Amino acid sequence: MDAAPRSLPPGVLLLPILPPTLDEDDRPVGQVQVQLARTPDGTVIAEAYTSPERLVTARGTLQTWVAIRPSGLADLLDEQEVGRLLVDAGSPDGYAIDRDGIRTPLPAPGMIGPGEEGPGHGAGA
Repeated sequence: MDAAPRSLPPGVLLLPILPPTLDEDDRPVGQVQVQLARTPDGTVIAEAYTSPERLVTARGTLQTWVAIRPSGLADLLDEQEVGRLLVDAGSPDGYAIDRDGIRTPLPAPGMIGPGEEGPGHGAGA
């Protein structure tokens, strides 16, 4: 899980993962665990990025990740009961894919809808 390649094969996504468990020889063991979050309505979500630059911009240079082809994505997300995948969240062309395959654009960065609170606002700010 060193530096991401400068270019990815078509369709490959980078998913942030939890740091892997290492054996006595510092090799990863066990299953990949995608970093997950839960929406207020209970939907489990995961993030994915289409380029190393977008991953680093969103998560920083120390984020562990896994590259996955579309053919393996559904199985991995099913295993972890993900209901929605956010692709390139935080970029102007980010989008979400729901379990039914519907693709929805994400709000542009910095756009806050009516009744929503931005960072640093609301309780506990």
